[in-house]
Formats: sequence, structure tokens, C-alpha cells
Amino acid sequence: MHNVQFIMHSYRGRYGIYKIFLEAIFILLCNYGMAQGFSGGLSGGFTTSQVDGDEHDGFHRIGGYGGVFVQRTFQNSWCVPEFGLTFSQKGAASADRSFKTTIGYVDAQFLINGFPGYFLEFIPQPLCLNIGTIVSAKAYENIRIADIQKTSNDFNRIDWQACAGLGYDVARIRLTAQVSYSIIPNNKRYYNYAVWFGVKYFY
Repeated sequence: MHNVQFIMHSYRGRYGIYKIFLEAIFILLCNYGMAQGFSGGLSGGFTTSQVDGDEHDGFHRIGGYGGVFVQRTFQNSWCVPEFGLTFSQKGAASADRSFKTTIGYVDAQFLINGFPGYFLEFIPQPLCLNIGTIVSAKAYENIRIADIQKTSNDFNRIDWQACAGLGYDVARIRLTAQVSYSIIPNNKRYYNYAVWFGVKYFY
């Protein structure tokens, strides 16, 4: 009983639920990574993003992302489900960089990878297409106007997005490109719109 009380006390605070979530997912990923029929690895790259609903157009906000993923593999199957956990930077910026919004997210990503080359011989077999959803928990948010930077709170703590992309396998590396867009508006008017470019490394 004392141990339970100590654990719950240590997770109190604004980001307590995120800590529990991250540790639970980390344990699951480790277990799945060692299980037969599962494969996984590391992912990383950069995002270029904008916010639909504000007065700044163009994908001028460049940020990074990195994380881990695990896939459930089936023998002789064209369809591979995937779960990933990443930390990413999104937001918006003006063309002259005098304005910039930065939002850090912990992303839980659920994908279905399909390999059309399994059915169509003219499509390279290493090419895969994917579709899925991302549930993001906001870790921080700030805004910079001219040389003044301050903390802001214009976006919801949870952002739910639809995503789609493609990948190309080279040995143990998958080159990836993906687009994501908010399904539910942030603060009734903002939509995160991001393009992701990166790599996945399979253990």
C-alpha cells in the first residue's frame, strides 16, 4: 500500500498522466520488440508545418521529430499494422521569421502499412503506402513576435489528426514521407497541418 501511495504521489502534477502514459508505452514496446512476429526500431526526421486558421500561409515552420515504433508482421501478408511513439515540433512561422509559434507534442501514431507491389508487379515491392491517425498530447507551446518570446496557450492539450504517407525500404532503413492534418480544430479555429520527412531504422 505504501508503494502504491509513493508511486501515485510521484506522478502528481500537470504532466503526471503523460509520464504514466510514456512509461506504459515504453514497456509495451520493449515487450513487443522481443516477441515473435513483431519488429521495431527507431524513427526520426523533420517536419515542415503551418497552422490553417491563422494569418500566416506557407510551411515555414521547420521542426524535428524522433521516437520508436513497433510493427506486427505476418508471413506472406501485404498489410502490416504499426504503432509508434514520437516527440515532434510543429507550429507556424511567417516568411521573414519575425513570427513563430512552436508546439511540442508527444505523438501516439497508429498506421496500417500496405504494399501494393504484393498484387501489382509494376510497382516496386519495397514501396509501401500507409494511412492512420495520430493522437498528440501537447508538452509545451510558445510564441515569438519580433524578438519577444513568451509562453502561449492557443492550442488544445490533445490534438487528433488523420495522416497518410509512403515509404521505401532500403535494407534495414525505410525512407518516409507523410502528411497529417487535425481532425478536430484547436481552440475552435486552428488546424495543425504538417509534412513529415524521415527514416525508420529496423533493429
